[in-house]
Parts: sequence; structure tokens; C-alpha cells
Amino acid sequence: MTDMTWIAENKNLFIRRTLYALIIIAASVLQNTAGFFPEIFSARAFLLIPVVICTAMFERDAAGAAAGLAGGALWDITSQTDGYFAVLLFIAGCACGILINHYMRNNILTAVVLNSAFLMIFSITHCLITLGGTGLCVSSFFGFYLPSSIYTLALMIPIYAFIRYLGKVFRDSEK
Repeated sequence: MTDMTWIAENKNLFIRRTLYALIIIAASVLQNTAGFFPEIFSARAFLLIPVVICTAMFERDAAGAAAGLAGGALWDITSQTDGYFAVLLFIAGCACGILINHYMRNNILTAVVLNSAFLMIFSITHCLITLGGTGLCVSSFFGFYLPSSIYTLALMIPIYAFIRYLGKVFRDSEK
């Protein structure tokens, strides 16, 4: 099999994964540029989390881990942490891909459960790491992280639908 035959056979895979990469970049820009995406009562949307998790749900473990690593690296570039988001989103992408591949069904309810669980893990660990378990941690969790997680969950539904649509369009045409 020549290289051109292999590329022609996998054209839709390349297009689909390129579109996922562009979605991750767009989510990073929207999330990390101040004033670019609306904040509701100081709650920010963590757009990279549902984008990575939903991508992992449709692309499974290895591609989900790569999406998590890429999204986390983009988030780390604009934050003051050294690899925290890359590691956390890498684990989330890989774990969600494995769970969908072996144990769970890929549907909107599963997406809500996985995003909720990971948003709580992210919120608790980030609050504890950045604030060091001080008294500000509780007020910060209920005043910023919990409302931001709810805001992110509300935005997860159209993100899931869009990523599902892209996956379906480019997977159906592979057959």
C-alpha cells in the first residue's frame, strides 16, 4: 500500500481530527482571553474541559489523551501553573476515552456525568492547590468554582452536540 493510498483512505480521519484541534484552539482563545467570552456574575466558563471530554468520548482513549494534553498545554500557556492543566486534562481525556470504550455508552447523560465529575475534581484540586487549603478556599469554591462549573455544564450540551455532529458526518463518510 502506498502512502497516497493510505492518506486517501484516511482523509476523513485527518479532517475530523484537524477540526477537533481547531475547536480546542478556539475554545482556548475564548476561555483564556479576558472579556472575550461573557462572564455571568463573575462565573467563567471553563470551555476546554467539555471540549476535551466530549472529544475523548467520540475519539476514545489515545486521541482523547492527545486532545487533553493539547488543551491543557494551551491553558498552561496562559496561566501561572507549570503543567497542571496539561496533566489534569490529559488524565481526563484518557480516562473518558477508556470509560466510553469499555464501560459506558456515549450519550448526553454520560457526557453530563463525566463533565460534572471532572469539573468537581478540577474545582477542588485547583482550589486546594492555588489557595493552599486556607479559609479562602471554601469561599472561593462556592463563590467562583461552583458557579463556573454550573455555567460550564450549561455550555457543555451544545459543545457535545457540535462534536457529535462532526464525528458523525466524517465517520459516516469513511464507510
